[in-house]
Amino acid sequence: MDEKNRLLQEDESEFHGVSISAVDILQQKFAVKFRGYDVQDVDSFLEVVAKEMERLTNDNAGMNEEIIVLKSDLTLYKKKEESINAALVTVQKMAEDLKNKAEAESEQMLSDAKREAETILVEAQQKSTAVHEEIDILKGRAEHGAQKVVDDVRLEANRIKEEMMLEQSKLQEQINTLTQKKRQFHISLKALIETHLRLLESEKE
Repeated sequence: MDEKNRLLQEDESEFHGVSISAVDILQQKFAVKFRGYDVQDVDSFLEVVAKEMERLTNDNAGMNEEIIVLKSDLTLYKKKEESINAALVTVQKMAEDLKNKAEAESEQMLSDAKREAETILVEAQQKSTAVHEEIDILKGRAEHGAQKVVDDVRLEANRIKEEMMLEQSKLQEQINTLTQKKRQFHISLKALIETHLRLLESEKE
């Protein structure tokens, strides 16, 4: 309230531009001289001038009061705008950090999955080589009279190959799934960021 009164006094001194009041006009006396103005006419005129002066003073005071309120509102709006701008910058930075973190995590997950798949493939190839070597040894030992053993070994080899192919297929599906999840995560993250930014923009407006 003290600040408001101070601003009002400053605005009154700025806008009034006069130091005479209606009371001063009514109390003003003039010397009566020969062939001078009619005293009653002068008093009547001074009364009219005093009333008009009072009205103008009241109007001016009202306008000064309204100016004070408008200035206060303008200051408040400017502070709100600054707060909103600061919040928008913070949210944008957070969104950018979140996006970078999500991309780094998804890249790391994909890299780990590929590395694990490569390890499994190497182990499968080593197992396949060992199986083939075992088959060759068994073939050499069995010769022509051990056809049943050879057939069993072939069945086992085929089973292992099928397991290897199935394992490779599963690994490929996992890689595809991770890639799809990464793409969906990027889409969801982008939509979330855009939604927050629109909310902030609408709140700012």
